[in-house]
Amino acid sequence: MPRRRRALTAAALFALVATGCAAPDDDSSAACAAPRLTWDADTAAAGDAVALHGEGLHTGCEDGSGDTEEPFEITAARLVVDGEPVEPGPAIDGTLTAADDGTLDMQVALPPDLPEGARVIFELTVTEGPAVVSDELMIGE
Repeated sequence: MPRRRRALTAAALFALVATGCAAPDDDSSAACAAPRLTWDADTAAAGDAVALHGEGLHTGCEDGSGDTEEPFEITAARLVVDGEPVEPGPAIDGTLTAADDGTLDMQVALPPDLPEGARVIFELTVTEGPAVVSDELMIGE
């Protein structure tokens, strides 16, 4: 029985080492991070204009693979309150493009009739890949 226990322990240890328990390389993981949209505040009042910041809004990856990075082209935007899209949504004239470094800073005007406690997210439709969704913003007083 001790021999079987040693074999199982060795197999478990091998599996842990084989799956890569080492810390990820900070340079490659940061360069290949998923696109993100974050509000500049956790809460806002209905009717406020709130800053929204985007990062990683580009194609390709700075991992040395040779992929070229192109900033995302944003073709539509949608404000979602408690899981329901707000109609009419924010207008985007033509195509909006993120900066060459994949960042985007914009102001979002919140509707004046949002109820206190509502949870708001912002979605950007881009030409390359799935929509980019912000973190939540809580409507307060």
